[in-house]
Amino acid sequence: MFSVSPFLVEQIDALVRFEIVGEHGGDIFCDLRDGVVSVKSTTKVEPSFSFHLPSSIAALVVAGRHTLEDVFPSMYLQIREPGGYYNFALTAILMYAEIPSVIKAVEDSFKNEATFNILCDGRMLEVQKYCPHAGQDLSGLTVENGRITCPRHGWVYDLRREGVCIEGGKGQLRVKPCVSAQKEVVLSSNRRTMCSYGLRSFGWQYPLALGSESYPVNR
Repeated sequence: MFSVSPFLVEQIDALVRFEIVGEHGGDIFCDLRDGVVSVKSTTKVEPSFSFHLPSSIAALVVAGRHTLEDVFPSMYLQIREPGGYYNFALTAILMYAEIPSVIKAVEDSFKNEATFNILCDGRMLEVQKYCPHAGQDLSGLTVENGRITCPRHGWVYDLRREGVCIEGGKGQLRVKPCVSAQKEVVLSSNRRTMCSYGLRSFGWQYPLALGSESYPVNR
């Protein structure tokens, strides 16, 4: 199962326990740390994630009558990772290992370095476009008190603190000052201002208020 994507295994980087409950049940530990897959029946290390699955349902998967995607809702997941960290790469493999196109899309979401520009405290920032939690597109969000909130699962990122997640999990957005988006516009010999063209990507009209005048960026 984990062989479908060595790249996602590197992103999982955790010890995972599968507890098969019932007749012929037992524990299976999948060690996915450091990008290497190893399977063992015992371990002295506390797993970060534990999945509990009835043996009758596990038998259907082994027999090929159902996929893990089919039975995933029947699994009881216990997370021991501090902060209740949700591991998107692990969930993706468990649910979609047999659908190569979905696995590729998940890989692409991790590899995608696309960014967008957003105004925070009067500064234009270049921010990672996709949420590190589950790949939600974050462009077009509104900054509130220096923070943006992912609309999919409610993870909150503090742009004033370099994109650290302060609510929901422990991911972090890539955030840096946007230098290339800043254009100096000379309005007169003694009057200058800075305007950003990055907001065009959102289709916004961002006026530069100068006295009683207003100069739309995308005119």
